[in-house]
Amino acid sequence: MDSNVASFADEIKIYKYIKSPSNAESLQGDLRRLETRAEASSLILSENNCIFQRITTFYSVKNKALPTPPKK
Repeated sequence: MDSNVASFADEIKIYKYIKSPSNAESLQGDLRRLETRAEASSLILSENNCIFQRITTFYSVKNKALPTPPKK
C-alpha cells in the first residue's frame, strides 16, 4: 500500500495527502487492494460504516474566509 494506514481492533483508516490526480488514483488503488485482501481472507467490509473525509486549509483576505468554488 502506498497510503498511510492506522488500525485499532476491528477498525482501519487509510489516508493520504492528495496533491495531484495521481495521488487520488493511488489512494483508490489502495482501497481496491484492501477490498481484494478482505475478500481473500473472508473478512467482511461494511460499506455502511465507511466514510470519506476531506480536510482542507481555509484561506482568508483581511480576516474574511475565501469561498470555495462551487462543485460541478
